[in-house]
Amino acid sequence: MNETIDSKPEMVRRRVAFIGLGSMGGALADRAVAAGHDCVVHDKDTATMERFRDRALLVSSAREAAEQSDIVVACLAAAAHYDAVLTGPDGIVSAGKRLVYVHAGTSSVPMVRAWTEQLAAADIAMLDAPVTGGVGRAKAGDLTVMVAGPLQSYEFAEQVLRSYASKLVYFGEAAGAAQTMKLVNNMLNFANLAAAAEIMVIGTKAGLDPEKMLDVINHGSGQNSATLAKFPNHILTGTFDYQGWISHVLKDGRAFLDEAADMAVPAPLSAAVYQAFVHAFAVGDGRKDYDITEVIRYMEQAAGVEVRRK
Repeated sequence: MNETIDSKPEMVRRRVAFIGLGSMGGALADRAVAAGHDCVVHDKDTATMERFRDRALLVSSAREAAEQSDIVVACLAAAAHYDAVLTGPDGIVSAGKRLVYVHAGTSSVPMVRAWTEQLAAADIAMLDAPVTGGVGRAKAGDLTVMVAGPLQSYEFAEQVLRSYASKLVYFGEAAGAAQTMKLVNNMLNFANLAAAAEIMVIGTKAGLDPEKMLDVINHGSGQNSATLAKFPNHILTGTFDYQGWISHVLKDGRAFLDEAADMAVPAPLSAAVYQAFVHAFAVGDGRKDYDITEVIRYMEQAAGVEVRRK
């Protein structure tokens, strides 16, 4: 069953733990606290937890987070981090407790399927529930969440998901279905940004005013999330502070291309987009916090122009 769900049922408070309090994970936790859920938080960086001290229970491990909650939400940067949090010596499995695990990050489909099996063996139901919309929309509770997993577990966790999402789309019980949707959406997002960066550099080099270009594009057929939000708010300003990282683009883009290859489907345009970000990452000296909007920098350098507000 694939179902888009926008109606909001009566509020039910849950005891929920958030593991990983980075820019996105922290925003999810903030929304759940504000919605009135009893929250537990854990991050390997203890200083990051401090801002929750008066609003949530701070714990020192994923195991303790599981012991203190009925739902665990994790939003982490890499598969190795998830391995440690889920099945490591001090992971949620070691708590020996029946609960629902919500996987809010973006991971490869094979990894999600493997984790689903491992957790099921420990009587933990996994919801594959990645988010889309960016940190700004997370803070506003306006994310879209794609969900796959046991329907009963989805219904149990629904109120927590609604604390940070304005739209939920349920893709049924098949493990990994929501991740496939997230990877498809992400690659389109990356393509929009890379293509917009290239055309904005060329237009600026030709003498066009960047703001006037955006005005035309955003009132015409070329508009997309990059031209509507990323360019006016993060590139034309010169701030490059969207708070999405090129290192994550490379992770997600690789997972998308691997998924396409597994199905023997050619993806030459997506491969070209991926290479644009590979090049941008190299120009950025491999910084882990190199913002996705900075993909335009190497294009600007090659053209000898900067696309900024005048």
